[in-house]
Amino acid sequence: MKRSITLLLISLLCLVSCSEQKPELTASEILQRSIDSYGGPQFFNSTITFKVDDLDYKLIRQDHLTDFTVSREKDGYELVGRYRNGFQEYIVDGKVQEEGNYSRRILNSKLDGFVYTQSFPHVLQQNGIDLQRLADVTIRKQRFLTIQAITKPLEDVEQDEVILYVHPETYEIHYVAEQLQVNGGYLVFRRCVNFRSVNGILFSDYYSFASSSDTITLKGMYKGYELAYLREMNKTEIKDINVVYP
Repeated sequence: MKRSITLLLISLLCLVSCSEQKPELTASEILQRSIDSYGGPQFFNSTITFKVDDLDYKLIRQDHLTDFTVSREKDGYELVGRYRNGFQEYIVDGKVQEEGNYSRRILNSKLDGFVYTQSFPHVLQQNGIDLQRLADVTIRKQRFLTIQAITKPLEDVEQDEVILYVHPETYEIHYVAEQLQVNGGYLVFRRCVNFRSVNGILFSDYYSFASSSDTITLKGMYKGYELAYLREMNKTEIKDINVVYP
């Protein structure tokens, strides 16, 4: 009799436990929680300035309007790359220049590509991107939620792909695997460090890694990082951050 009562109690506890289990979060829900942890909608109505090495950035966002600049002093000249509402300009001492190899590298890699990755996770929530939740993974003994973002296919345009490894409690992005055409289409793995909030917006520095093997896939980059197969390229530190709102 006692055994029957015990088994009944165990069954009831199991039913209660199962009924209390939370449903699995979708990729969109994970992304939204991450966006909230990085500042939410106020991000798109902000002016953000910071410095990376000898480059000064100013990023103005007003809803759908954008005005991004990166500038530096070189050989007594002020060099400015500008991306304003989809149009690019390269300016030397106040004069707009014809496009060349050097200006293209500044505009694509140092401005367009860099600002895009610095705008994760916010810019991944748009109609032109398909989101998918992948299986959770463990990196350095920590479990991460994993979501994949791929741009929808367009004729004669290579797709961009990003994989975010999101902390299940803070929803901070601790690792990123990316393949972006604006940055040459190379596979890159990033480890984010030194998280800090400035006037409500979350920032982090990061280490970048690349693979020396042609066989590794974007989804396999985190395993290459775990096994120390990846080549460390550089550390990016974001300094002198300032955030203001209109």
